[in-house]
Amino acid sequence: MPTPRASKKRRNAPAPRGPSPVRAIILIDQTALRRNTSRECMRLMARVEKARAEWTHFEQKDLPAFARWIAALFGPLMTRSRELSDLIREKEYLVAEVEEESWATASPPHLAYRRVIHRREHPQPEYRPPGGPGHDRDPNADFDDGGPPDEFELEMMFDELLRNVGINPDRLGNSAYEQLFGEFKDKFGPRPSGPPPFQGDDRYGDSPPRASRTPPSQRATQARIKEIYRILVRRLHPDLRADGDAAVSSIWHEVQEAYNAADLDRLETLLALTDIKSNQAGDHTSLSQMYAVLEELARNLKALQKSLRHARKDEAWNFSRSSDRTTLEFHHRQKLETELAAQERHLQALETLIRDWSRPRNERAKNRSRAHPNPAQEELF
Repeated sequence: MPTPRASKKRRNAPAPRGPSPVRAIILIDQTALRRNTSRECMRLMARVEKARAEWTHFEQKDLPAFARWIAALFGPLMTRSRELSDLIREKEYLVAEVEEESWATASPPHLAYRRVIHRREHPQPEYRPPGGPGHDRDPNADFDDGGPPDEFELEMMFDELLRNVGINPDRLGNSAYEQLFGEFKDKFGPRPSGPPPFQGDDRYGDSPPRASRTPPSQRATQARIKEIYRILVRRLHPDLRADGDAAVSSIWHEVQEAYNAADLDRLETLLALTDIKSNQAGDHTSLSQMYAVLEELARNLKALQKSLRHARKDEAWNFSRSSDRTTLEFHHRQKLETELAAQERHLQALETLIRDWSRPRNERAKNRSRAHPNPAQEELF
């Protein structure tokens, strides 16, 4: 039984309140997160570079050295193997054609064989109806003058022109570069083609420019795509780099694909990747972009590790670094000789079958009587 004093306190207690409607933005110091993410990106980047170096060594050193060694030691065996493969393929095509003819005409294989050989020796001329392909061919149909330059070619021409007159395009501001490049593109870019102008066609100045009808958000996205692409071109274009780095070449192809697809998120990720790679990541590189780079590096590392697992099972793995190749030579010679013996047996079986089909009827009957002299025994077969 509660005391009167305790009951009075319970009655005077304030009613519980619901969730507060006040919302506030709490700023979080991202310095530690950015530092740790950048460190993890650099660690993964080092592992990716190491795995890529192993794959490059296998692809450019081990495989060519192994191929030269195989050709020098086992050239005659490999030549014989290729010859047997060609003969087996030819005989298999003939057997398949005979079996198809026998099934289609419900005839014995030896009659189907005769029809197939006659058809091969007397091929029918190909019928070409009048007015078909090749009759009204335009002699200039295959002529190609190359076509007008695209956006990227125009930009490369413009950069080269600026350098020829002593101007470094990398030091121009974005607005100045856009203005000068727009004038250059209007003068040397492709001209509009198609039907004659009509009222309202913005290509001929009868209506406001197309950009004025584009939503502002879309114009901002397009401008950002061009800006990032221009930065990446200056960093990664093969004509502007002399190192020939395979990793840079791979990123360059990804940049081209992302730019052609107008994929802004992908371009942002590639820009952040190059920033971190060159140790230029600053406040302009967001934490989400750094996380995207981290995921990208993890995917690349996983794919390279999978390729390396398969490469380590190959006979050519580390071949250029090994000096003792006696065991490898023994196993490879044994393998080639076993394959040659199997090919010869298969070819002999095919030739025996075709030879039986090609024999005259009296010889086939004589062979059957020799094989089965007792008619009762022949019925069993």
